[in-house]
Amino acid sequence: MPDIPGQKGEHLGLGFVFTPRWTLLDISQINGSPWTNPAFDTGDPGWSSNVVQGKTMDGTSAHPLEWVSVLNPQVEQDDEVALVGTALNPHNAGFDVPFTHPFGFDSGLTDFEFTIVPDPDYAALLATANKDPNNQAYADAWAEAKASGISIPVGLLPVETDGPLVPPAYRIEHGDRVAVYGRWIVDAGHNDFHAEIHPPLLMARARPVDANGNVTAPSEEATTLFQLWSRPHQAQQLFTDGKQTGLPLRDYIKNIATTAGDIKAFPPIFAKSFQGVHVVSFTVRPPVQLSPPKMVTALAPILECSYHFTVNGACGVEVIPSPTEPDSVLVVLALNSAGYPALPEPPSHMQPMSMDQLIAEAKMEGVDIGWLAGAWADIKELQGGIGSIFGGSGSTGDVQFRVFDAPQMSQTQDEVNIVPFTPLGQLPSSSQATDSGQPFPVYGWLKLRWHTPTMTTAGAGS
Repeated sequence: MPDIPGQKGEHLGLGFVFTPRWTLLDISQINGSPWTNPAFDTGDPGWSSNVVQGKTMDGTSAHPLEWVSVLNPQVEQDDEVALVGTALNPHNAGFDVPFTHPFGFDSGLTDFEFTIVPDPDYAALLATANKDPNNQAYADAWAEAKASGISIPVGLLPVETDGPLVPPAYRIEHGDRVAVYGRWIVDAGHNDFHAEIHPPLLMARARPVDANGNVTAPSEEATTLFQLWSRPHQAQQLFTDGKQTGLPLRDYIKNIATTAGDIKAFPPIFAKSFQGVHVVSFTVRPPVQLSPPKMVTALAPILECSYHFTVNGACGVEVIPSPTEPDSVLVVLALNSAGYPALPEPPSHMQPMSMDQLIAEAKMEGVDIGWLAGAWADIKELQGGIGSIFGGSGSTGDVQFRVFDAPQMSQTQDEVNIVPFTPLGQLPSSSQATDSGQPFPVYGWLKLRWHTPTMTTAGAGS
C-alpha cells in the first residue's frame, strides 16, 4: 500500500482467495478483500428516528444539526462508511438553505444529488423511509429504475454534496457503477428521517467505453473507465460570529441581526476537508471476464492498464494487480489530514436573498421550515426592538450571504506522470502528480482493457 502521508505504510500478507461477482467496480480493503462497514444495529424499524431523538433540526443547541452522523451524532467529520451500487437520477437540488450551503444555494449552484441502488451487502444502511417506493422524495429515482430495467431489491440511498465541488467530468451519471465513502447520516431536515451519504469524501464510478470514450456495451474490445473524485471542502453546520464558535444557527442569526448595517451571513467551511487517516481501496475490473486459455501462448489476451492521479499532498496512491483476483487492479488510497497543505480561503462574493423568499422556497421544496420561520421572526423582533440599524439591503429584509467560488483543479499537473497502457505485470505501482496548491486531496482516472498481441512477420528481403 502507499505510504500514508505523515507515516509509513506496510504490505499485508494474504492467506485466502476471494471470488467476486463480476462487476466493474467494488470498494475493498487494502488487501483486496471485501469492505466491511462499522457495525450498527438497524434491526429496529425506527432506528433512524432514534438517532435524532425523533426531532428534526430546529437550529437550537438541542437539535443543531441537519445531517446527523449515525455512528457519531455529535461529530461532523467522521467519514468511515462505504456504499456500492448502481446510480439513479443524478440532478441538482432545486433549493438549498443558504446558511449551510457556502458554495451556492440557487441558480444551479445547489447540492449535486443522486440515489444508489445498493448491492445486497450494503442494504443495512437503509432506513425505513429509504425502502418505501411511495416516498415522494425518491419518486423520480424509482420511476427511472423501472424505465431502465434496473431492479431495486430493498430500497434506495441518496448521496449529496455541494454541487460546485464536483467538476462536470467527475459527475455521476444514470446507470453508472458507483462506489462512495463518507458520512452515513440521518437527514433531520425531513421528518421521514431517511438515511444518506452526505457528504462523500471519495466518489468513484466505472463504465465500459469504446475507443472514443463513449459508453458502450461490455465486450472484449471495450475499456473500463474508472474516475475518482475527492471532497475538496466540507461545510460546517455550527457557526462563528467573530466572538463565539460552535454556535447553533438560531443563536448565530440573533447575533448577526444585531450588528449595524447590512445583515451579513458567513456560512463556514472546515479548514481541512477531512480529519484523520483513511485507507480505502477500489477494485477495478475489465468490462468482461475472459475464460483462461487452455494453453498460454504469446498471443493470449493480456490486461493492460493506464492511469493518472493528481494529489495535493494529503493522499498517497498505489495501483497494483489485485492480490485476490487475477483479472483486476487495486487502486489503494491512503489519506492523512496531517499532510493537508495550508491553503488560503477560497475566493468568495456576497449574494443577497430575502428571508421571506428563502422561507417560501424552502416550503416549496418540502424542507421542514418551522425553525427557519422562527429564526426570521427573531430577526424581525430584534429589528423592531433596537430600531432601524440595518442599512442598505438589510432594511429591505435581505441577508447578504458569503458564497465561495467553485474550487479549481490543477492547472499544471494534469499532464504529468500519465502511465500509458502497460501490461499489469510491468505496471509502476506508484506514479502521481502533486500540486499542493489545489484543494482536492486526490482525483484522476484509470483505464483497464484486454489486449491481444498481434503476430508480425518480416517481409521478403528483410
